[in-house]
Amino acid sequence: MKLEDHIQRSIMDYPGLFLKKTYEDSQLSVLHHLVLVNGNGVEWANTLNPKHGGYLTSPQYRRYKGERVRKRDAPYGKIKVEKLSWQELYDKGVEKERNTWIEYVNKQDYSDKLKKIIIEDALQNFPKDIRESPYPIYDRGWPIYDIEQGIIKVKDIKPDWREGILKIIKWAHSFYTNKDLFHNDDYYGSNPESLKQHIEQRYPQNSWADILTAYGVNDIPEQDYTSFAITKTEKSRMEYVNLTERAINLLQ
Repeated sequence: MKLEDHIQRSIMDYPGLFLKKTYEDSQLSVLHHLVLVNGNGVEWANTLNPKHGGYLTSPQYRRYKGERVRKRDAPYGKIKVEKLSWQELYDKGVEKERNTWIEYVNKQDYSDKLKKIIIEDALQNFPKDIRESPYPIYDRGWPIYDIEQGIIKVKDIKPDWREGILKIIKWAHSFYTNKDLFHNDDYYGSNPESLKQHIEQRYPQNSWADILTAYGVNDIPEQDYTSFAITKTEKSRMEYVNLTERAINLLQ
């Protein structure tokens, strides 16, 4: 599937997730889910002819001789969706989100007045603004790592997908390079007391030196969780900066 088809279908199927106030923000929201979100359920296309792949998709499976086997995906560009203008896409998305809430409240034992209030509240701030920051990248099994580690060759990625992936990685990179934004956004980085509670629960019997080793940091005074949080967050930030820079250099 071409990237534009995938974006339009994603917005239509899941407006609550992907419909934003502008098409560009909606596009970035879909790309963010595809490339930067762990556990997103997408993989590189598994086509009969590898030359017909080079795009991301939700894999489908079947049972074969008692085993779960992945189905072959359609060649790139074969599956198409109806092209809608941004206004048509926006209006249909809002309508679908409204109908989703109507269907939900009608299944509940609520008064008509309460149902109306719930629907109005849900739609009052819809669509929402795009996320200001990427989701944390915890695992090494997702598209950005596939690119950075050469699991998928850049030359095999279809040009429109390559352009879109590059766009969202540059968006993430601009966030990671802003130290103040990253530290304020990081949960433990901005909450040393929460980091303390987390460590005490996870490593109740470990020495301070063992804890520092587990987090890959050093030279932090014992029980100084403020310095610990700053150091840990900055270490994560620089890992993300370096990851996105390597991916950008490969994609450009």
